[in-house]
Amino acid sequence: MINGGLTGVKQYVIDEEKKKNVVSNKDIVGSMVFARIWMPTNSNHVYLFLQKNGSLTIKPLFDDLFKKILANYSLGISGRKLQATTTKKRQEEFLSKSQILNVTLIRKKSIHDTAAISADRASIKFGSIKNSNGKIDDQDIQVLLKSHGVSAKMGQDDIKVTYVRNHDGYKEKKTVEIDTSDETINIVPNIRVPFECINADNSPNFKKMQELVNNEIEQIKKEAKKSK
Repeated sequence: MINGGLTGVKQYVIDEEKKKNVVSNKDIVGSMVFARIWMPTNSNHVYLFLQKNGSLTIKPLFDDLFKKILANYSLGISGRKLQATTTKKRQEEFLSKSQILNVTLIRKKSIHDTAAISADRASIKFGSIKNSNGKIDDQDIQVLLKSHGVSAKMGQDDIKVTYVRNHDGYKEKKTVEIDTSDETINIVPNIRVPFECINADNSPNFKKMQELVNNEIEQIKKEAKKSK
């Protein structure tokens, strides 16, 4: 449990009767947020499971915390900040239940092309591809582009695909850059916290959240064994 929040600035709280109560800049205003750090043995990875409320997140706090701790050992974080990740199981579930909204071809400027436009790159957005499992390959892309009189140089042009999934009234949209040589699509879907993990006052139920994270950890371990 970490106690903390925003301090150093004068804030105010509006109560149920719409009255504004000023909070001293010496007070600390915080929210109850679930966070758990998991460090697998014999691994150079650290996993942070962090609850997020809409666009509100305390991830920058952990970015700074890890940075300061590792600096004491002359170490750093790959990519300079924590990277979002997920399990293959969640990726496959998202792709199987999502639709491809559109495909964007990003054509890079060639340094050898004297007739190239002055811009560094140009992008063209195309319509959706009907695909039952949400996955996309070279042939799918080439067929779509050919129908519009365009060809892509795989490996030279960038391809971005936007997926959309509707789940119980919740619409989730994700855009990822596609490398068709990879076996999996590097997409990180959101994890919706089940209602049972949230108390009636909208605070996290820490016991249920622990159980949710335990299940995720077991899935990570299971997939790690398969990849060996």
